[in-house]
Amino acid sequence: MSGESYVATYVDQTPIPCLRPGELGVACLRLRNVGTATWRKDGPNPVLLATDRPRDRPSPFHVDGAWPRPNRLAFLREPVVAPGEVGSFEVLLRAPAAPGRYVEHVCPIAEHLTWFQNLEFHFVVDVAVPVAGEPPDLAYAVVDPIPPLLLAPGDRATLHVAVRNTGRVRWTDRGGDYGPLVQVGTVEPFDHHSPFHDPERWLAPYRPSRAPGFVLPGQTASFVVPIKAPAAQGVHEDRFGLVAELRGWLGGPPLVVRVLVP
Repeated sequence: MSGESYVATYVDQTPIPCLRPGELGVACLRLRNVGTATWRKDGPNPVLLATDRPRDRPSPFHVDGAWPRPNRLAFLREPVVAPGEVGSFEVLLRAPAAPGRYVEHVCPIAEHLTWFQNLEFHFVVDVAVPVAGEPPDLAYAVVDPIPPLLLAPGDRATLHVAVRNTGRVRWTDRGGDYGPLVQVGTVEPFDHHSPFHDPERWLAPYRPSRAPGFVLPGQTASFVVPIKAPAAQGVHEDRFGLVAELRGWLGGPPLVVRVLVP
């Protein structure tokens, strides 16, 4: 509505690890709504994180297919953030090819309406000098294509997806001192609620499963993805990736799951 203000204050962000050229990392930023307008993820004026100084420039960290546009890093994660509440942005970053320290200036925007007031923020990303032949810490490759499923409405099935650890770090199913907890998560956008969610078998509406124990670099593991067919007829598709919880999303192609409901 006219006269409403879009103002935010900084709450916190997760640290961004040093990245190698071309490697993917995740930046999570939380802001408090101290204005009078309610922020919304959808609608005519969705709230996004945009490039700043100068505004609307293409970002060197742009990840094709993961960002809304080269100058829009991410949508607001929460559907609605009322005044006084905290909203968050989760940004997938791809390190530029040239090593060095990069400062990425960003600012939220209510699209087609106004830029946020009284907020200057930037991400600092260090890109390391690559070592010849050295793989990234967290990465994977899909060994076999995922076959489509033919299911009746509401039927259940279980996919077994063969994934190879192509990084330098051991995956675990427990985290902590054992190594990063690697789970299957929904992508494009990150952490959306999947149409294949099975409340009885999934960890959360956006986390179908986790690593089957320890997976060493170079090893192949079978990730279980339980599927519950939607009620509506047609071809349904969802995309998944691997995420190291509290570390970031792994580099690798999306796991594309298709279900035909006749």
